[in-house]
Amino acid sequence: MVLGVAMAETPRSFRFAFGAGDVPDDFVLVSPDAGFGKEYGFDLGTRPVAGSSFVTSDKPSYFSVAVPEGNYNVTVKLGDAAGDCVTTVKAEPRRLMLEHVHTAAGRQETRTFSVNVRSSLLAPPPANAPGGNRVLLNNREQGVLHWDDKLTLEFSDTRPCLAAIEDSARRSSHYFSGRRFHGHRSAARAVHELGANADAILSPRHRDRESCRIERDSEAVHQ
Repeated sequence: MVLGVAMAETPRSFRFAFGAGDVPDDFVLVSPDAGFGKEYGFDLGTRPVAGSSFVTSDKPSYFSVAVPEGNYNVTVKLGDAAGDCVTTVKAEPRRLMLEHVHTAAGRQETRTFSVNVRSSLLAPPPANAPGGNRVLLNNREQGVLHWDDKLTLEFSDTRPCLAAIEDSARRSSHYFSGRRFHGHRSAARAVHELGANADAILSPRHRDRESCRIERDSEAVHQ
C-alpha cells in the first residue's frame, strides 16, 4: 500500500481555435506565435504556421494547457479546406492517441481521446505522520511531461492540420505516493491516516481482507 493522497482540484474545460478564419462561439483564437506562458500556448519552443482555419508545421509542434490533475476527454478538429492533411497526435510523454489521420481537401474530422494529467504535489500529511508533500521522482521522471501540471499535445506527420482543441474534464483522480508500507500493521496505519477517504479509495477486496487486522492493530496505530 502507498500512503499519501493527492485530491485533484476540479478539472476545467478549454476551447481553442487556430488559423485565420472565423472563430466559433465560446472558442479562444490562439495565434501560432503564442508561446506557453501560465495558461496555454505552443510549447517547447515550437511555432506552427497559420493557414485559413488551421495551423501546420513540417516539424512536430506542441500545444500545452495548464490544468489540474485529472482525466480529460480531448477533442481535436483536424483538416484544411484547401489541401489534404495527415496528422498524428501524441499526448504527454509520447503517448500515441491518433496515428496517420488522413483528411481530404475541404473536409475536417473530429476525434476524441482521453488523457491523464498528473501533478507531483501532494496534500500535506497529517501531523506526526510519515510522508511529504511531493511525489519523489526518479531520474528518468525528472523534467519529462508526466508531472508538469500541464496537458501537452504533440502534432506531427507529413502535413498535420490542427483546427481546434476542446478538452473537457471527465473526472478527478486520486494518486498515492510517498512512503510504501508493508505488513498488516502498516496497512492499519495507512487506513487510519486516510481517515474518511479510506472507504472510497481502497478496493473492497483489500478492505475485506484487512478489516479484522485493522481492528486488531488499531491500538498500535495510535502509539
